[in-house]
Amino acid sequence: MTACIPASPTDDEERPFLYQDYEDAAGLEEEPSGSHHPKGSKAVTPLPKAQLASLCMVRLVDPIAFTQIFPYVNEMMEYLKVTEDHSKIGFYSGLVESSFAVSQLLSIYHWAKLSDKIGRRPVILIGITGIALTSFFLGLSNSLIGVLIARALGGFFSGNIAVIHSVLGEITDSTNQAIAFPIYGLCWPFGAIVGPLIGGTLS
Repeated sequence: MTACIPASPTDDEERPFLYQDYEDAAGLEEEPSGSHHPKGSKAVTPLPKAQLASLCMVRLVDPIAFTQIFPYVNEMMEYLKVTEDHSKIGFYSGLVESSFAVSQLLSIYHWAKLSDKIGRRPVILIGITGIALTSFFLGLSNSLIGVLIARALGGFFSGNIAVIHSVLGEITDSTNQAIAFPIYGLCWPFGAIVGPLIGGTLS
């Protein structure tokens, strides 16, 4: 038999989903309007719209750079004649695609550590510039080794993603993060949509 857990007296449709009971627990008081909110709750800090927009644009770079190769990578491997066996084209395509992610994984910590020394902005600018250059070199590569190096370097420069996340936390606070984080979170899926469209169009 399943036990029924009684709802709190303050549980209703007006209670925030992520409301924390331990915060201002002693300060709760029922207002005449019938709403149940913590007494003396903080006003919502206005979003730094310009900074948030800049971060979102920077965030788009990573998924676009990662996914733009998807539509044409198989044809690229055939063009470079990496193998005579067409059944192995998929293996080499996967190798090229995964080299980006592996390199990014290995570089994230180091970019974050460097940003504590030289600042967030220089690290972000270095990353954007590096991704642009490696994407250009990818198009000029005429061998599998060249493609792998270009993609691995692209992933290396994309490792600054943790720094971008940190900046988002620094320009927001507990009162407006519930608005800023979902907006920022839309950047990756949007970039993952735009990236293949760009790659497919230009291929």
